[in-house]
Amino acid sequence: MEEQWPKLSEGWLQVCRKHKIYYAEYGNKDGVPIVSIHGGPGSQSKLSHLEYLPEGVRAILFDQRGCGLSKPFGEVKRNTTQDILRDMEKLRKHLGIEKWLVSGGSWGSTVALLYAETYPERVLGLGLKSVFLARKKDAEWGFSREGAGKFYPEGWRKLEDYAFRKGFELEDLLDYGWQVLERGKEEERKELVAMMRDWEGNVMKLEKWPSSRLEEVTEEELGSTKLFWNYWKHNFFLEENQILKEIDKIKHLPAVIVHGRYDLECPPEQAWLVHQALPKSELFFGTYAGHHLGVDGKVWFKKLLSSLLLIV
Repeated sequence: MEEQWPKLSEGWLQVCRKHKIYYAEYGNKDGVPIVSIHGGPGSQSKLSHLEYLPEGVRAILFDQRGCGLSKPFGEVKRNTTQDILRDMEKLRKHLGIEKWLVSGGSWGSTVALLYAETYPERVLGLGLKSVFLARKKDAEWGFSREGAGKFYPEGWRKLEDYAFRKGFELEDLLDYGWQVLERGKEEERKELVAMMRDWEGNVMKLEKWPSSRLEEVTEEELGSTKLFWNYWKHNFFLEENQILKEIDKIKHLPAVIVHGRYDLECPPEQAWLVHQALPKSELFFGTYAGHHLGVDGKVWFKKLLSSLLLIV
């Protein structure tokens, strides 16, 4: 990894009085710049994200506000989707980049599309994985009996048992979870995070997810979960169906889209809708992939992104 992706630079960019975001550059300083946006909300950049990118590019990774190595960790104040977009623009200018290719998976695909719609003149093209449009029904799908619960009924039963023990209705999970994360005892917060980890682990992957133990839940996971919950309860700080309503702004951009055929977290229709709205896009459905694309999806994303580089 170090030979193929030498680190070019790293640092923290002060984006407001409260927040500093961590960033790092890898690869070829003279290559086409590609910013890779991590998922979540509340996750962080990982070196494994570089495995999806073609060789010879200038790859930029960064941690969104409150995430990963960004400071202060887990901070939800002054932390919105619009802040992330402005931070990306500040980072582009800080690195002296005129235009870059914007790539992201899951929540990262949401941010990538929104950034392109906000700053289309700064985008060479888009690389999207496991598309999430952040509409109300998209968020609800992953936590509903009529959504992902139909494909993972034994996991849904565990969620029902958890809600019964805690004395709330599953329809109120969003409010209940936020109260626990804000004011709950440490064991209560860890129990919530472990429950969510097991649910999402099984929904996101084709392989069975091992059951979590409370002692395995880290402070980082508690902070990450609180960030996610804050975005979720604020409808990701977006207007309903905002991405598709404004997608005409980026119809001129080339794009590649890879989505798992068996993605239970973000059903493939979301990738299809984006593909239909972008005339210059290519779409590949990974036959043996869920929300995590696996080897099949990784190979195709890298291949399609390489082709895109030839025309930008």
